[in-house]
Amino acid sequence: MKKISNIKHLNYVEKLERQILLNLPLNRLPLKRHNELVSQAIAQLLRELKTKKIPFSPAIWVSTEWFCPDNVCGIAIPFYLFHPTLLKMEKEKIGFVEGETYPQLLKLLRHETGHAFENYYGTRSHPLRQKVFGKSNKKPYPSSYKPQLYSTNYIHHLGDGYAQSHPDEDFAETFATWLAFPKKNWQEKYKYKSKILTKLLAIENLVKEHKDMTPLKKCSFKPYEPIEKDKRFLKEYFLQKSRKYKFSVSNESKKMLLSTTPVSEKKRKNKLLDLYIKKHRPIILQKLAQTIGIHKYQISKIIKPLENELAKVADANLNSENEIVNYLLDLTTVEILEGLHKKRDRIYL
Repeated sequence: MKKISNIKHLNYVEKLERQILLNLPLNRLPLKRHNELVSQAIAQLLRELKTKKIPFSPAIWVSTEWFCPDNVCGIAIPFYLFHPTLLKMEKEKIGFVEGETYPQLLKLLRHETGHAFENYYGTRSHPLRQKVFGKSNKKPYPSSYKPQLYSTNYIHHLGDGYAQSHPDEDFAETFATWLAFPKKNWQEKYKYKSKILTKLLAIENLVKEHKDMTPLKKCSFKPYEPIEKDKRFLKEYFLQKSRKYKFSVSNESKKMLLSTTPVSEKKRKNKLLDLYIKKHRPIILQKLAQTIGIHKYQISKIIKPLENELAKVADANLNSENEIVNYLLDLTTVEILEGLHKKRDRIYL
């Protein structure tokens, strides 16, 4: 009995803590001064820079997300990594956390260091950089992009085909891989992918040429948009960010969902449809890919909001497993077509 009451008490305390946090300005959040994982990842980054003989280390500060601003030689790290409850809230409300694990932290730090390196040495105007990666000023930075994840022309360091979004990101993704591995490793791995190998060799030559040069005078180490200056309430931050990343289920799919029986909060006699879509995911993705003619990863991204809705619906009106699978195929087909129309297969930056 004592154990049960403690759990109830903890649940109440957690709810109360979250309510308090939501009503605090970002610059007054009780952030921890130290995160062991973040500290370890930063230390590893500095070791890698030293190994590559780059006499440069980026400034690092806390802000609302991962980024490296133009003309700043540093990296902003999101505040939620410095408080366990804030990290949980980020995952629950936004659906993902950037930098939750040590490998993710290292990847993000290496990538942003690539941007900081360019700011520090001014490599964007170098002829080799422009020839291999493109001219940054000739291509506007997009709000979204549609990746070709099977392309062999780009490094896949952070995932989501991020290098394809802009020449700056292509450089940063390639720099991150170059920094992480010895030359013999990436030469062996990409020996049959000539465009990627050309990019890695370009990074190597650019670093050799610039590492002993005087950095740009206009490059600042001053934190940009630090958390200490952000007066937005946490609830405002979540509202603004969720609007950017979350998609809703289409009206056509909602009509189809209404034809099934909602699940009672107290009694769940019937199985939930989301269990079936998880069980039959490979079949559904394969059939949709063949029918509509787009890649499985695009389908998976578009139907994600639909899966959340299916968790509220039972299979009461469907008589057999085969009938359920066919219903899910019809439902997801509608959602895919709507998603493509609204460009939900794109990655939003």
